Amino acid sequence: MVNGGSADPGPRGRAVPRGSEVRVWIVDVDDGTPLADALAVLPPGERERLGRLIQPHRGHNIRAQAALRTLTAAAAGGLLPLPELVRAPSGKPVLEAWGAAAVGPGPGRDPRSPRLHVSLAHSGGLAAVALTTAGVVGVDLERLRPLVEQEGMARVTLADTEYAEWAEWRESSPADRTDLLSWAWTRKEAVLKALGTGLAGDLRAVATRLAGPATGAVRVTALPEAAGRPEAWTVRDLPVAEGFAGSLAVAAPRAGVVRHRTTTGALLAAAGGVGSALGTVPGAAGGPRLRLFCLPDAGGHAHHAVRWSPRLPVGVALTPVDLPGHGTRLREPLVDEWPALIGDLAERLAREIDGPWAVLGHGFGALLAVEVSRVLEGEGRTPELLILLEGGAASGAHAGPHQQAMGVRSPALRADLRLAERYRPGSGPRLSCPVLAIADQGARSTGGGPDAWARAVGGRFERVRVTGQGRQDGWDEVVRIVGARLGVLVDGGQSRSVR
Repeated sequence: MVNGGSADPGPRGRAVPRGSEVRVWIVDVDDGTPLADALAVLPPGERERLGRLIQPHRGHNIRAQAALRTLTAAAAGGLLPLPELVRAPSGKPVLEAWGAAAVGPGPGRDPRSPRLHVSLAHSGGLAAVALTTAGVVGVDLERLRPLVEQEGMARVTLADTEYAEWAEWRESSPADRTDLLSWAWTRKEAVLKALGTGLAGDLRAVATRLAGPATGAVRVTALPEAAGRPEAWTVRDLPVAEGFAGSLAVAAPRAGVVRHRTTTGALLAAAGGVGSALGTVPGAAGGPRLRLFCLPDAGGHAHHAVRWSPRLPVGVALTPVDLPGHGTRLREPLVDEWPALIGDLAERLAREIDGPWAVLGHGFGALLAVEVSRVLEGEGRTPELLILLEGGAASGAHAGPHQQAMGVRSPALRADLRLAERYRPGSGPRLSCPVLAIADQGARSTGGGPDAWARAVGGRFERVRVTGQGRQDGWDEVVRIVGARLGVLVDGGQSRSVR
């Protein structure tokens, strides 16, 4: 993993994030891109270093470095290959300035231009690249794995306040406790990478409030002395993919994060080799063309939807939304009244809407999606598409003995099922947005099912039936249908899916 570095973006850096914005690309580096193509955009010294790595990680490393350099080259003027990574006096890896022998503005560049800070992380088949001019930045990415010695890991990693909070989870499953440690680790390493020390720094000097797998701002309670006040930093957990934890740290308060998903092959194809056109790099010049909010089934959390992201069209930003008392909001009290819950979710979506948007709800989440969309339409915020997936826990379909036993132990699931039982469609005007209802032929209806949904819709209503949403082949068909409809919305159906 590469610690945060910086490169002068130059006057042609139209993709350079402005102000307090941070752009993060989640890159599939296991996409089969020929290594010769990835190596071609790297400087000779980097090609030689990576050529000495042993398998199986050599290919992932090469593609990750190619992604870093392609994105930074686009922001720095579109020239490939990038110069070598060099070491600043502190030992921190930085990108050598364009046309200069030392770190700093190159010939012909305005020294007042903001510097582009970059960070790279990779784990398994994914990489994360962060670009910003707001301040030094670090990003970290870790695959979630079982830990044999949780207690020892916690004692050497967690600050005293974090350890006390982690100890409160002793009754939780080993997997949940491992996930807490993994998310805490990524936050700490992201901060230390931004500071330039990496794991040579003191992990216990970085302290945050622990939570379940998160996808938002993190409360920072302590930082190393060199970092200054915690209020001057933004630390956020990133939705990456199922089975991964990711975090971002930037030395800027209240920094916004714009996320993109792509593959190494897509980046190289868009760059077109030497002299790439900046605007062709996916997501580099304008952010997502459509934001897709995902509302989970009863008892679930929206992090599960992240696994869909690599299979959605380029330009679609998947945004998970958790309910109070679920997932990233686990420490909030459960809400057991429909008006309060819909008001909470509508407010959260309204804060995130930054352009065209759509919403997808599964099972119990479909009921939420209908009512939240109704509220937002009443405020003049009409979605481009409402996607409703029937089935799930609220319907009783695909619930075997294990799931039923889990429901007995899950307060969140019990609360959601009680809400589903009391559901009555909201009053007011019918929805004007188009609706895509995907029904499982083997499931009982949730909240009246497609027939009831159709009565709530005044616009176009499309019904599609699939078989076996509880099986992998059924979900593959659902994702294919959803991706095709979203592709039509983002660019008339010509969008190229990233996988």
